[in-house]
Amino acid sequence: MGLFSKGSKVARSGNEQAEQRGTGLRRWPKTPLICVALIIAAQWTSPWTDHQVANIVTAILGLIALIALLIRWFYATSGKRFLRYSPLVLILLGIAFAATQYELIGFNGEMVPQFRKRNARSFIAASSSARQAQRQAQRHAQRQGPETAWKLTANGFSGFLGPARTGRIALRTFSTDWTTPPTKLWNNNIGGGLAGVAIVSIASNDVESPEADLELSNLRAVTIEQRDQEEWVTCYNVATGDLLWHHSEPGRHSHLLGDLGPRSTPAIDSAGRVFAMGATGHLWCLDGATGNRIWRADLLEIAEIDQSASEEGVRWGRAASPLLVDDLVIVPLGGSAGQGKGIQSLIAFQASNGTIRWTAGTNQISYASPVLATIAGIRQIIHVEQDFVTGYAVEDGKILWTHPWDGKSNGKASCSNPIPLDKDSLLLSKGYGGGAQRLLLTNSENIITPTIEWSESRVLKTKFTNVLVDGAFGYALSDGALECVDLSTGAGQWKQGRSGRYGHGQMLLVEDVLLITSETGELALVAADPKELRELAKIQAIEGKTWNTPAIYGSIVIVRNGLEMAAWQLPPRI
Repeated sequence: MGLFSKGSKVARSGNEQAEQRGTGLRRWPKTPLICVALIIAAQWTSPWTDHQVANIVTAILGLIALIALLIRWFYATSGKRFLRYSPLVLILLGIAFAATQYELIGFNGEMVPQFRKRNARSFIAASSSARQAQRQAQRHAQRQGPETAWKLTANGFSGFLGPARTGRIALRTFSTDWTTPPTKLWNNNIGGGLAGVAIVSIASNDVESPEADLELSNLRAVTIEQRDQEEWVTCYNVATGDLLWHHSEPGRHSHLLGDLGPRSTPAIDSAGRVFAMGATGHLWCLDGATGNRIWRADLLEIAEIDQSASEEGVRWGRAASPLLVDDLVIVPLGGSAGQGKGIQSLIAFQASNGTIRWTAGTNQISYASPVLATIAGIRQIIHVEQDFVTGYAVEDGKILWTHPWDGKSNGKASCSNPIPLDKDSLLLSKGYGGGAQRLLLTNSENIITPTIEWSESRVLKTKFTNVLVDGAFGYALSDGALECVDLSTGAGQWKQGRSGRYGHGQMLLVEDVLLITSETGELALVAADPKELRELAKIQAIEGKTWNTPAIYGSIVIVRNGLEMAAWQLPPRI
């Protein structure tokens, strides 16, 4: 009787365990379903929130769902060891095989990982690219000799977003009909980096004429790139793609999420001098004709910090492009609150010799470039910093006004320039869910007071790019989708759908059309029309992730990324 009773207890215990296991099994299927529902909700709402956040949430929920399914499988195949562990073994084998065939090279603007096929020869080519480029420049110098001094012309695309740093080019010389497609002049492998290109004509050395300024053989393109462990400022012949000269110094910035190399576009002044800033804080003034160094400044040395401390404040590397004003070259300085001279927002150098003229501000820097504007009746430098936007006097850096503008060096980075709208208004925009604000700046006895005219987090979410203004309307790649907004109210006019988006690329406004480089290297034309989205033409210009700003000179467009650079001649306007 006792034995039978004991057996009954064991049976009941087994039944209870089985029932508990069954209850667990019934619960687990709900977890993947809940995760799938949340993923759908995150992706469905992403056009109004942030695609990057939606993709991160999707990855986390997808992992949770996979773990739940594996646990469900382990319960269901209890006692069948081979079946029980087979999914896990297959997953691990798949990961191992993929790791032997592909390598992770970074992420796109929406945090989707990017891979490339492993190829030993590509590493050899990359390691020898600097030596090959150096030999090419030496051969050219031996054949041609040094050029005469440069002189910037009115047509020049002299720096970041063009001569006025607005992204707007007044005259369109090319056709919008690409039935006869653009002509590729050349395509070069290039060093890493997110820098844009400046273009200048050297024709005005001996002749002043629009025809000579537009002659291909007279055009020079300047950029900055990463070559091995050095940052190179490089000059190319626009007609042939030949490297004419380079200036190199040790320096390297790299981050898996933010890519490799410099991210600042050089600026060219009226005397033909090139001003370029590397991602690690080196600022150079070079002779445009020869590439010889005129002067050099080390921003980290001035701030009395090292690269590690600098990148704690500016995690993705120094990205601002030098601003040329009168006889000054102005760049963000930054620093560390706990080291050296602390944090200083801006620094101005004498353009001719690199003497420090002034430093100003105590706010940590961002990735945006300073701009020059006359607003509220005062000519000033306006700079977006990590948590503020501030106006500075040109002459001495005196702070004229400041306004909160939330940002951080990592997840809420500010990359977009402030845009003057009229004599009293300023437009701010940013990605990471920030959206846009329009500020009214009023001047009472030289005291400027900013007030918010409107604020809207759902429009103009310019993660890596800038708003282009055409009259009362603004155009932007808002979280990767082309969008038109009425800047008087902040109301959206139209927006690109989820499919066919240009992604986190860049664009310019050329008279009446938007010239867009997509994140995947396409070159597109879109009508600057507030009534509707009309794509006029599109070609594949280069390959690979393209976050770099394009440059245009007449009908010549130069596009680049961290892998290649190409020059295209667009069909002439009739």
